[in-house]
Amino acid sequence: MILIQDDLLDDTQPKQLVITPKPQYGESYMGFVLRTAEANGYPSINPILRHAGLTENEMRSARPPIGKLAPLFGKTPEDFAVLGETDTASGRNIPLMDHALSALYLRSKHARVCPDCVRECGHVQAFWELRHAVACPRHRRMAISHCPACHREFDWWRQGLTRCQCGYDVAEDPKVDANHTAALTLIEVLQAKLMGTSLNTDALDYVGFPAASLQAMSLSTLLGILHRIERFQPPAANDAALPEEWSTLVTASEMLQTWPTGFHRYLERVHAPQADMQAKGLRGQFESFYEAFFKNGLPKAELAFMHEAFVEFGEQHWKQAAIHPSFQSKQASSIVGIEGLAKAVGVRPSTARKLVEKEIIPIHSRHQNGHLLFDLSQQMPFEFAEGKSLSLEAAAELLDIPAAILRAYRSRGYYQARHLAKPLTLYHEKDVEVLKSDLIKDCRYMEIDDEVNFKTLRKIMLQKLGPSEVKAAFIDAVRKRTIIPVGINGSRPGDLVFNSRKVKDFLSQLIFKLDDTISIDGVKSQLEVGEKIIYQLVKTGILKTKQNSDFGIRFVKSDVDDFDAKYVSCRKIAQLKEMSQNELIKMCDILSIPRLNVATAGISANMIFISRNHIVLLGIRTHLSEAA
Repeated sequence: MILIQDDLLDDTQPKQLVITPKPQYGESYMGFVLRTAEANGYPSINPILRHAGLTENEMRSARPPIGKLAPLFGKTPEDFAVLGETDTASGRNIPLMDHALSALYLRSKHARVCPDCVRECGHVQAFWELRHAVACPRHRRMAISHCPACHREFDWWRQGLTRCQCGYDVAEDPKVDANHTAALTLIEVLQAKLMGTSLNTDALDYVGFPAASLQAMSLSTLLGILHRIERFQPPAANDAALPEEWSTLVTASEMLQTWPTGFHRYLERVHAPQADMQAKGLRGQFESFYEAFFKNGLPKAELAFMHEAFVEFGEQHWKQAAIHPSFQSKQASSIVGIEGLAKAVGVRPSTARKLVEKEIIPIHSRHQNGHLLFDLSQQMPFEFAEGKSLSLEAAAELLDIPAAILRAYRSRGYYQARHLAKPLTLYHEKDVEVLKSDLIKDCRYMEIDDEVNFKTLRKIMLQKLGPSEVKAAFIDAVRKRTIIPVGINGSRPGDLVFNSRKVKDFLSQLIFKLDDTISIDGVKSQLEVGEKIIYQLVKTGILKTKQNSDFGIRFVKSDVDDFDAKYVSCRKIAQLKEMSQNELIKMCDILSIPRLNVATAGISANMIFISRNHIVLLGIRTHLSEAA
């Protein structure tokens, strides 16, 4: 018989609860107490805390003493070690898992909740006690902190894991999407740091985060960086419907993105306007930033990469302050690999590779192992020219090409840029003018009397032709004069005139080349793996590629679909199980679950896949197993 509240008023030795759940690794301590109360039919955690003999102060504490609660489960305090340290440390720190974190970084009494996570794993994770845990990277949704019905802030004295004090179940509430990829990646880093699991390096590389530096950084230091960024956030920088911490995460993720370019952009946008130009030195001009990040409590070793980027900003971009000799970067060799080249030019490594492939940047030498070397002392082909930097929309307006098409045109590597815009994501007006000139060159003015047999580029761009890259390839063909306009009906590229029949035939050929193929970005999204793993799947013959002059390397979509239907990555399953990939591999060995290892040598957890038919043996019953 389940205890009722009157039973709890008994002054005798506390009775053991009828239902005594087992705590899970990664579960919030207070969330476990709430889960226990809900399982035993109590309206809140209060009856359990009172029955355990807690004082009023102990009941209000962030971590009620486990020694008094353990007898209710018929266990000793040591049996709850899976929840991490539970004794509140002295001073201003609060334990969370195996970390002692400043109370400034937590909201332990008012933790948020992701209803989808509760539905899948059956408990509230300790992760949601972090103050900046405002969105779920797995379900790409904002976490819930207030009841939509009564508007009260969620705390642990509610009726259930997803049920408010007023009785409203937030699991039924429509979710608010979180779609900022870089911010979600940063949240995923916080989660991995808390749980002690390895970082998702593929995701870090995708958004251009400084992976090695983040790997070496403690959770406390990373939270300290977020706390300091929050102090400098401009007012009204956030959507009123979203928590303030989300704005901080967006700013921090954009600062870390395409490192160090994003960091330099952050300094220019947030701190440069308040720079003290009366000071001569870089540190003096940016004193508030420097004191907060480099002189006020954060470990110098873990912030060395940021300090180096700060000095680089002063030397190469700001150029309005003296650099103290102790700050100045040491002279390094001018011979670098592709990573060093990308950093010197100010682009991502993937962009640098495209510039090399197009022979815009010369190769200094080639190692026998295939690695390329470049000499930075040579004249770089880019110019930091004077002129305006244009947004995507502004460039599209000048070219009379839809913004979505221009974005695809650039992402496919067709866009020829020789002038660096600031930020690099923008378009330099000189490059836009060159492209416009290339498109309309040698075209004579003509009137269009026959709109059946002739079409303008503007009307072609409005047709439904499938992926934007089809139209992007058409634009590139016009620039190269693979398809030749018969004239122009105005002064802009959109006024170019083409023979309708020739356009139809040319577009049909382009669309045919895309049939049953998918881009590498599409494969990344579908399989949720990185580029290296995709090409390893190609090497092992699991995936096939098609090469054509218009779209580069494409992947056979039927192969991707077949593989996706049969296998799921070890990394994704480890995330669902909230354990490291190596721990999951050991579990598979114990359960004799076969694995597909696509690594050519050695064992890499990132290269391992498990059949969807077998993941139910690991206790997973989600859409992953249903897909089989």
